Amino acid sequence: MRYHTHMGGTATQTNDLKGRADNAERHLLRRYPTITLAMSAAAGIHAGLWAWQSAILAGFAAVLLFWAGRRSRMRRLGWLAALCCVAAAFALHGGQQRRQIHQASLTAYLTDHWRPAALRLIVDGRVERRPSALAELRGRGPQWQSLFAGRVSAIRVGAHWRPVEGGVRVMVDGDATDYLPGDELQVLGDIQSITPPRNPGEPDMRSIYAARGQQGRVRVDSLQQLQRQHRRFQLQRPFAAFGASGERILSRHLSERCSPLAAALVLGRREAVERSTRDRLLETGTAHLLSVSGLHLGMVALAASWLLAISSISQNKQYFTILVVCIAYAAVTGGRPPVMRAALLIGAVLLGMWSGRMVHPLNALAVAALGLLLWNPANLSQVGVHLSFLAVGTLIFASRSVTAMAASGQSNDPLERLLDARLGALRRFSTTSGRRLWLAFRFSFWVWAVSAPLVWYHFHVVSPISILANVLLGLPLMVALIAGLVAVLGGVCWDALAVIPAIVCELSLHFIIGIIDALASVPLGHFWLPSPPSWWVLIFYLLIAAGLLLPATWPRSQLLLLWLVGWTCVALPLATLYRSSHLHELPDDSLEATFIDVGHGTSVLVRHSTGTTWLYDCGRLGDPAQSSRPIESVLWDRGIIRLDAIVLSHADADHYNAVPGLLQRFFVGRIITPPGMLATDERGLEAVRQAIAEAGVEVIEQHAGEQLQLDHTAQTIRILHPTRQRLAGNDNVNSLVLQIDHGGRSLILPGDLETPGTEAVMQYPRPPGSGILMAPHHGSLQQDMRPLLDWSRPRTVVVSGGTRAGRPEVLQRLAQNGADVYVTSLQGAITTRIESDGTVTVQPWWPGEQVFVNQPFGR
Repeated sequence: MRYHTHMGGTATQTNDLKGRADNAERHLLRRYPTITLAMSAAAGIHAGLWAWQSAILAGFAAVLLFWAGRRSRMRRLGWLAALCCVAAAFALHGGQQRRQIHQASLTAYLTDHWRPAALRLIVDGRVERRPSALAELRGRGPQWQSLFAGRVSAIRVGAHWRPVEGGVRVMVDGDATDYLPGDELQVLGDIQSITPPRNPGEPDMRSIYAARGQQGRVRVDSLQQLQRQHRRFQLQRPFAAFGASGERILSRHLSERCSPLAAALVLGRREAVERSTRDRLLETGTAHLLSVSGLHLGMVALAASWLLAISSISQNKQYFTILVVCIAYAAVTGGRPPVMRAALLIGAVLLGMWSGRMVHPLNALAVAALGLLLWNPANLSQVGVHLSFLAVGTLIFASRSVTAMAASGQSNDPLERLLDARLGALRRFSTTSGRRLWLAFRFSFWVWAVSAPLVWYHFHVVSPISILANVLLGLPLMVALIAGLVAVLGGVCWDALAVIPAIVCELSLHFIIGIIDALASVPLGHFWLPSPPSWWVLIFYLLIAAGLLLPATWPRSQLLLLWLVGWTCVALPLATLYRSSHLHELPDDSLEATFIDVGHGTSVLVRHSTGTTWLYDCGRLGDPAQSSRPIESVLWDRGIIRLDAIVLSHADADHYNAVPGLLQRFFVGRIITPPGMLATDERGLEAVRQAIAEAGVEVIEQHAGEQLQLDHTAQTIRILHPTRQRLAGNDNVNSLVLQIDHGGRSLILPGDLETPGTEAVMQYPRPPGSGILMAPHHGSLQQDMRPLLDWSRPRTVVVSGGTRAGRPEVLQRLAQNGADVYVTSLQGAITTRIESDGTVTVQPWWPGEQVFVNQPFGR
């Protein structure tokens, strides 16, 4: 390159560089051959999902291309033949893995419902623990719940053990972290297959578990039901032991608030982190703190390089040591795909440096992608893998226009550098720091901009505040990570050595938590929204990929920004109005009630064609932090962001404990309760009262004889119970009972109504017949249903309950008057609809179930 000395020299040099850049762009695939290999591998795996013949077609195409290349002597045809071979190989590899998972002999013994089982299995991964929310709520029981993966080798059928093969996810009530990979256990518990989604909008967990090689779940009530038979060595055993020991060290030396976050940040053990903390991390776009990823591994590698730089060992030995440290850290943290991606990426770069050749970061990233797909083809469909590669790829492209001087905070203009040199030390430092900070904001913005649509689609949240959060947390995150690692290493040698680094880690985590709490409360910092359609998200990334092929002289950054704004303007109405008014549009003057499958609990979504939307109850038996998830899925699927009201029937946790989660994610007009409900001393109500106060939602108490106070409703919703003065008995007796009349039919929602509340309700005139009745108290057999059935004369009875609600005796009792009985535990969510002419339609969620239509007749 010739450098000119006249005034236009800089411009000439710049034009020369742009010309070279354009030429390089035209030969993108030639410069980055591993990218084409990774794309071929991904295409082969994806094609194999649709048809096994794709591998044969790819192989046939490879032969034809190779023959044509030999005849025409065109090298590109030979390369295309190689790509077809790669696609065929990965299609076969992915198909073989899927067959092994689906044809595992364990599946013959699994059903969609829990059943007792005796198993022999080998612990196939590290054991993690989390606080037992139910034990905390009840004030009794084991403090911890443990989770681990297991490979089943035998199952007992009668008096005999039968050999089987398959993987399971094991949940144990108690601290089982003393068990390590390779331990052979005999387990007594309950087993269940991985069920399909039970509600609209829920993710299909079968594909997620299949990626882990698991076909079922095992539930164990106590540690006494686990018996260790043998100890076998596995390569991950010492790393898992180190991780478990490190978690206990952090738990001893850090506060109860910080130790779970430290275990997740330092060791990748994230199960103990509370959902409230996870939600704040999602809201601020910092959820990657919980999952050890390339960021964490990069920090560890950087710290190791600093230590080695002051040593006297040779450079090649330094490269080898850094690589060993990265591999060991990846193993200790569980070897999840994002950290494996980072380890492979760093390994490729270090190998190039050792050989004296610079490896382009894009080629190294593609090598990491090939390694992950070879290790487990199911990684192609994992959202964590997608986000990891998106973030790194964005950083690589964003850094292409950043020179070494700019990265160090210096100006690219020689004149500005000369002026900076004349500044005082303090001002020069502030100028340099400001430039670095601005560069960090640029990188943070582009990573957020490119990953936001995918995060929105999978997690229903958009967090522009993350642009600021990730810049502010970079330094304290690194301090907390390194201090935590030093505390663990020191504590393993001598517990006293962990004290000082643990204090540093604690202070850093307090700072991080304070920043996250503050940013999570910033108005307009984040938005919980229904997800846009998958096809619109795909279009976004296809155009992003196409934009990378534009000439370097084009304003690609400005075009990307315009595309992001335009895409978002279309995505918002698609996520809300398109879902609610098109995909789930209600016919004129119709009433719809969806009985959400929450397990043992109740939640009914009621919608009217005029736009009124409200919930009757929202809770389930189990971890309160997880109670809102099935309800959220249905609301997101319907495109709902606002509820006119939440009506709570009574003070049982399985009817109200989802309120805090829903108030955090949705706008709620008001909460309606029976008299005095929120004032009771029920332990779980404290969180509900606090959430209502923080959200500033109006609370209205209503009783029998009134109409439900909803704005803009065309329905007649009568409250039948309770009276202003509570009846003697428990909360069930005083459940808030609603009668909704529509089209000459009625929908009756009785909560957990019991005697003598039942007798009080039956004092009212009988409702119109052939309507819909929700079975009181989840279809409990402890009370006589006949009087209520005779009084209400339903054509359809819906039971919202768990496994016990689906017993044959429950179905027989509720069907004794000729009603059709539907149970959420058997059929998933049940959607009922009453048209203006009285037609009643019932649609179970699970595929294959028949739609029941009750045409109007004799009212």
